[in-house]
Amino acid sequence: MRWFIVLAVFAAVVLLGLVAFLAIRRKACRLSRELFGTANFVSGLHAAQRQVEETPRSLSGCDRIYLPQICRDFPDFNVEQAKLYACEALQKYLAGYEGVVVHNVVISRYRRYGVEKTITFQAAAEHLEDGVKKQEKYELLYAYRPAAKEGETVKAASCPHCGAPLSSLEERVCTYCRSRLVDLLDSAWSFTDIRIC
Repeated sequence: MRWFIVLAVFAAVVLLGLVAFLAIRRKACRLSRELFGTANFVSGLHAAQRQVEETPRSLSGCDRIYLPQICRDFPDFNVEQAKLYACEALQKYLAGYEGVVVHNVVISRYRRYGVEKTITFQAAAEHLEDGVKKQEKYELLYAYRPAAKEGETVKAASCPHCGAPLSSLEERVCTYCRSRLVDLLDSAWSFTDIRIC
């Protein structure tokens, strides 16, 4: 008779454990459907992780703040062309990877250091690394440096219309003939650094 009581208690504990397990499993499945849209919590977590990996990184775009300042310093600055250059520079930087896609490019900072100016672009890009899609956010420094590098020749700072010398590299109107000047040192813009941020 004692063994019958022990067996009944054991069966009751197993039955209660099974009922608790099924109730917890049902609640976990309901929670998984609400959160991830899947019946299995683990596959829902994997799907969420894949979605995070495939979602382009958010960028700190400050175009509205810095673009007016840039256009004041460089009236002929073409922001869309500069963003296209940034996209091309990033694609060259990631040339060793397959499946490179640049999602977006924004201006995140603009700094003035005397005659040198630096625009910091941020870009969201993806590439395949060992067959796995990887999303990253990059910073690209686009610098304007009027002084020539070693071994390069400096373009003459003169008005292309009348030939008069310019007193400053930042002049936008010739003081002699009053002609509007474009950026005479267009080649002075270059990407000086690209890095993951």
